[in-house]
Amino acid sequence: MVQIHTRRNRGYNNQTSQRRTNPKQNRNNTTRPTRNPTNQTHSRKNHHTNHERRRLGTISPRRPPNPTQKSKQPLRPPRKKQKRRLQQTLPSTHRGKDPQTRQILQTRRQATTRLEVRGKNRQPSLGDSTTTQKEQLDALLKNASQAANLIRKHAENNGLIHVVSHLDADGLAAAGIIGKALTRLDATLRIRIERWIDEKIVEDIQADKPSLIVFTDLGSGDLDLLNSKLPKQEIIILDHHQPVGEADPSFVHVNPHLYGIDGSRDLSGAGTAYLVAKAIDKTNVDLACIAVVGALGDLQDKYDQKKLGGPNAAIMEDALANGHLNIETDLLFFGRETRPIHKALACTTTPFISGISGEEDKSLAFLASLGITPKRGDKWRALRDLSEDEKKRLFNALADYLVSKGSPGDAALNLRGSVYTLTHEEPWTPLRDAREFSVLLNATGRMDKPGLGVAICMGDRGSALEEATSVLDEYRRVITKYLNWLMEPDTNRIEELNNIYIVRGEGVIDDKVIGTISSILSTNLAKPAKPIIAYSTVQEEGLAKISARAIDLVTSRGLNLGEILRIAAEKYSGRGGGHNIAAGAQVPIQDLESFIQMVDGLVKKQLETVSVGS
Repeated sequence: MVQIHTRRNRGYNNQTSQRRTNPKQNRNNTTRPTRNPTNQTHSRKNHHTNHERRRLGTISPRRPPNPTQKSKQPLRPPRKKQKRRLQQTLPSTHRGKDPQTRQILQTRRQATTRLEVRGKNRQPSLGDSTTTQKEQLDALLKNASQAANLIRKHAENNGLIHVVSHLDADGLAAAGIIGKALTRLDATLRIRIERWIDEKIVEDIQADKPSLIVFTDLGSGDLDLLNSKLPKQEIIILDHHQPVGEADPSFVHVNPHLYGIDGSRDLSGAGTAYLVAKAIDKTNVDLACIAVVGALGDLQDKYDQKKLGGPNAAIMEDALANGHLNIETDLLFFGRETRPIHKALACTTTPFISGISGEEDKSLAFLASLGITPKRGDKWRALRDLSEDEKKRLFNALADYLVSKGSPGDAALNLRGSVYTLTHEEPWTPLRDAREFSVLLNATGRMDKPGLGVAICMGDRGSALEEATSVLDEYRRVITKYLNWLMEPDTNRIEELNNIYIVRGEGVIDDKVIGTISSILSTNLAKPAKPIIAYSTVQEEGLAKISARAIDLVTSRGLNLGEILRIAAEKYSGRGGGHNIAAGAQVPIQDLESFIQMVDGLVKKQLETVSVGS
C-alpha cells in the first residue's frame, strides 16, 4: 500500500502500510489512504513521432531593401546603428542612471523585444558533452546505480521504505517517480511530504521503524542533523541542492554537485530521482516526462530559448524517444492548445502583468484593442489558432505594456521560449503543457494537498486530477490576490535596500507560497541586478520563512544566495541554504530585521570580493 503523509494533514497518515498479498495484482495500480484517490496507470500505445527539431522562421517584420546597396545586404545593421536601436528599446528609467542594470538588460535583451519564433540548434544531449562532462555524468550514474541496488534489496526483503520529499513541484515529482518505481517492485512504502527537515520530523520517521529512508529533493542541506539523529539507519539522499557538510559514509548520497554538475540548472530533484528509477528498471523510462515537469517547476529552463540543458536534456531525450513529449518554440501561455486565448493570457504570472494577470475581462479588452478576435464563429480561439502576425502584435503590445507598468525592459522575454507538450496527456487538462503541470503540482503542495500531486505523478487521472484542477484554480486566485496586495501604491511592501529588495509578506502571505511570490516578482524588478528577499511569518512556530531569488547574470558574477542565507541564518540560530540562484531560510521572528541587514551586507561583500578577485 502506498501511503502519503503530510505533517499538516494527518488524514494522509491514517492507515498502516501493508504489502499486497495477491502476487497477480496489477503492479501498475496502487492503493491509497482514505483521503487520496486511487492511483491508476493508463497504458497507452507509444506513438511514433518525428523528433527532428522544427525550424520556424522569424516573424519579425523584414527590413526594407536598401536601393543604394548593390552587393548583398548584411544580415545585421552596422554595429553603431544596432547599438543605437538597442538603446531605444530600453525604457527611459534604465538609460544612463544605472549602468550595471543597463548592461544586464542589454545582454539579456539581445537587441530587441520583438518576438522571434525560431528553432535554433537542436537540444543538447549527452553526446554533446565534453570529456570532463561525460566523466562527471558517468560518476553520477554510477552513484545512482548504487542507490538503485540498495532500493531493490530492501524491496525484495519486504522492508518498509519511507520516502520523504519536499512540497514544491520538483519535490512532488521526485516523490511520484520513486513511489511509482517502488510500486512496480511491489514494495511496501510510505510517502511523506514536508516543508523542511527538523528533529521532530526525524523522530516521527524513526517511530515507523523503516528499513530504508529515501530523501528526495531534501537532505543535502541537513547532513549534520541526519548524521547525528540517524547514525545506524540505512539512508539514500536524492537531492540537487548545495550540500552542507559531509554525509555519513554509510549513506548513499546522490547529488549532481558532488560531481561538478550544477544542480540549480542542469539537474533537478526529480531528475536525480529519475536516474535512480531508470537504474532500478529500464521500464521506468516512461517516467522521464515527470522528471521534465520537475525540472521546469524548479525553473531550470536556463538555456537559449528557455530550453533544458545538461543531464536534464538527456532525460528529455528519453521522453522524446518514448513519444511522450513534443517541443516547439512559441509564446509561453498556459493552455496554448486548449484554453481560450483570453483565459490563457489571464493565467500568465511569469511575468506578472498588472491589470491583466488574473483578470479575464481585462484580457479580453486587451485583445480587442489589438484587433485580435477571441472567437471564430461560436468557437473560442486558443493561442495555436492565432496567425504569426497576431502573435507578433500580441507579444509587442505586451512588451510595451509591461514597460509602461514599470517592469524591466526584458521582462517580456519570459513570454516566449520552448514549449514542452506532453503528448500522452489528454487535451483540455492542465497536464498537457509541462509547465502548467508543474504549476498544478506546486498548487497541490502549497495548498496543503500534496497527496493529490504525488498521486497524479504516479498515474492517477481520475478523481485526483479533478480535485487538483480545482485546487489549481484557487491557487491562482490566491497568488493574484497576494501580488495585487504587494503592488498597491503608496505602500512599502516591496522595499529597495542598498543591495537587495525586500518583500514584506508579514503575516498576510501564507508562508507556503512565499517562494512562488519571490519567483514571480524576481522577473518584475526595476533593477534586476539586485536579488529579492521575500519573507512571511509563521506565528505559531515563532519563525520567519524567507525565500531569495537572483538572476543568472548576477550569479555568474559569483553571487551564491544559498551560501549567504546559510551563513546569515546560522548567525541567528536559524537554518538556510539552497542554490546560488534560489535559496530559502528560516529564522526567529525577533531576529528578522538583523538577518535582513546581514544579508544585505553579505550580498555586497560577496560581489565585491569576486570583483576584486577577478
